[in-house]
Amino acid sequence: MRLVLFYHVAGAELHDALQVVRENRPDASIGLVVEAIDMMEPYISRLVEARVVDGVLPLNLRLDVFMAAIDLLMKGGEHFPSALLGRLSNRPTTQLEPSLYQTKSVDAARANALKLRRNSMAALTTREVQILDLICKGTQNKIIADKLHLSENTVKVHVRNIYKKMNVRNRTEAASRFFNDTSESSDLSGRWPH
Repeated sequence: MRLVLFYHVAGAELHDALQVVRENRPDASIGLVVEAIDMMEPYISRLVEARVVDGVLPLNLRLDVFMAAIDLLMKGGEHFPSALLGRLSNRPTTQLEPSLYQTKSVDAARANALKLRRNSMAALTTREVQILDLICKGTQNKIIADKLHLSENTVKVHVRNIYKKMNVRNRTEAASRFFNDTSESSDLSGRWPH
């Protein structure tokens, strides 16, 4: 299990569910699916502020963006819409209940999982992850550009940025690093996520 998405789960139930996931699968990403950013409960906002969850997916996102965000979360990245982060930065900070991470073993497991996931993949944007996904399938820049409705030059810029962020020199190294990074943080090592 690499990703757990919660939708329509009340605060107390969500608290318990998050604790169970973190105790049993500390390396799994956790996302919250919400109706819209402006409809988020205060408890969920506090979870986001404390980065207890790895992403928030509003249902009013375009489907391709929503799926790219899920893909990003499955690969160990984070997805927090800029509108959400802007709203949270304008509010006074509040503290989460300390019982969310109540044992040292859960803390240690979470810290180790975060170290594994805070690699070069986490630095990639959603668009870069889409392009990396196609690179790993052996797709040429021209075809990537056509599929994503971009110019070939824009794809080349994204590819250069991917190489720089992943500290690789070519497509083969990028694909190798991608598969090694995702298999280390997954029970499905060696399997492609699609």
